[in-house]
Amino acid sequence: MEKVKAKVCACQILSLSSNNENHDYVAVFAEKTNNGNLNFEYTTAMNVLEKEKKQIKEVFYPKMKMVQKITAYTSCDILANRLKTSNLHIDLKVYEIYDADILGNENVGK
Repeated sequence: MEKVKAKVCACQILSLSSNNENHDYVAVFAEKTNNGNLNFEYTTAMNVLEKEKKQIKEVFYPKMKMVQKITAYTSCDILANRLKTSNLHIDLKVYEIYDADILGNENVGK
C-alpha cells in the first residue's frame, strides 16, 4: 500500500462579478504535495492560484476582489470542509481545487 503524502493548500476567497452575475464567497484552491520544502510548496500553490485567477478574470468575471487569503498544512478538501462548517453564516462556494503538482510544473525549465 502506497503511503499518502502530506499536502499543503492555498486558498483565496473571492467576490466575482460580470455584467450578468455577482457571486460572493467563492473559494479557489490550489493543492501541492509537501516534499519537505514548505516555502517552495506554498509559493508554487500560490503561483498556480494567481495564474488561474487571471484566467477566470479574463474569461468569466472581469471584476474580482479578494476577500481572504488562507494557507494550510492540509489537503484542500479538508480545508474547504472546515471553511464551510466554521462559517455557517456565509454560503461558501468552491469554484475549483487546482492540482499545483501538475500545474506548478508547467513553468519548470522554461
